[in-house]
Amino acid sequence: MTWNYRVCKSVYKDDGYEEVNFEIHEAHYNPDGSIWAITKNAVSVHSETLHGIEDVLSMMKDALQKDVIDLDTFVFAPQQFKEVD
Repeated sequence: MTWNYRVCKSVYKDDGYEEVNFEIHEAHYNPDGSIWAITKNAVSVHSETLHGIEDVLSMMKDALQKDVIDLDTFVFAPQQFKEVD
């Protein structure tokens, strides 16, 4: 299974008020590259080392180069299971 960080957009609406939010989530991919899961909540920056924090921030920055995922309209692919030999 592969994953990466992705920027996700959601819109909060309440009685004429609308707020757009962008957050970073983990996206999990099938072998064919389709997304079958995205974390429910945004992820935080954490690691056991300062170098690890640097790596996480770099991976999150890479997410800015990918298309934003609109959580209000995104359609997930079914999870594909790779057969184990």
